[in-house]
Amino acid sequence: MEYFVLAIFLGISLLLLWFLISSEKGPKEPAKGLWAAFGFGLLSLVTGPTLDYILFGSGEGLEGAPLIIILISSLGTGFLEETFKFGPLALYIYKKNYFTEHSDGIIYFAIVGLTFGFFENLLYTIGYGAEVGLERLLVVPIFHGASTAIIGYFLAKQKVNGGKVGMTLIALIVVAIIHGMYNFGMMASSDYFFVLSLMLTLLLVVGLFIFYGDAKEKDLLHGLSVKGPNEYCKFCGTKNIKRSIFCEYCGKKL
Repeated sequence: MEYFVLAIFLGISLLLLWFLISSEKGPKEPAKGLWAAFGFGLLSLVTGPTLDYILFGSGEGLEGAPLIIILISSLGTGFLEETFKFGPLALYIYKKNYFTEHSDGIIYFAIVGLTFGFFENLLYTIGYGAEVGLERLLVVPIFHGASTAIIGYFLAKQKVNGGKVGMTLIALIVVAIIHGMYNFGMMASSDYFFVLSLMLTLLLVVGLFIFYGDAKEKDLLHGLSVKGPNEYCKFCGTKNIKRSIFCEYCGKKL
């Protein structure tokens, strides 16, 4: 049963990733950039939870604790995890020549979050059983992907528009608070708070698709992508100006 739950987690993550990459209308993202984002997702799975454990201890120790203590610990975890999911990749990718579109912020940072989320769910499902996995399947399948991608959107917007870091930091803080409140709902041992976590998950998922749609529209307005068939070669990423069925650069059929 555990493997079935994990297969669903993996399928949902891959489906979302396929949708984000395939529906983007700009240049093809380089494989090295996508794999780098995956690597930073694995890194965040080590750094964030490790520091969280050092500062706040095991979540199991909060059973029966006052709600204010659970809330403080939950918010702290939210800030740590979002910072370590977002920060390292942001420092690495910001000046890369392929990080040039609003939609790039969604795609690369979604990969980090989805990687973190899948392996976190794997550990919970194996460690606590299929019942916990099914519960998390209801509220967590793309939570981490959505939260980090939304922050990434503001980082990409900052780079494309030459803006300041302020809005990106605000996005990080807001998403971290939402993450913390989600954690609180999951740890407070109450059906009412569980519903809170579910609603916050839906908020982030809906927000992800809204921001991704906005990112694609902004890319069109800035001339960073185009509409119609065969805009870019899916093999080499070169812009197909004549919209022919063969790439003018590498010669492959589109």
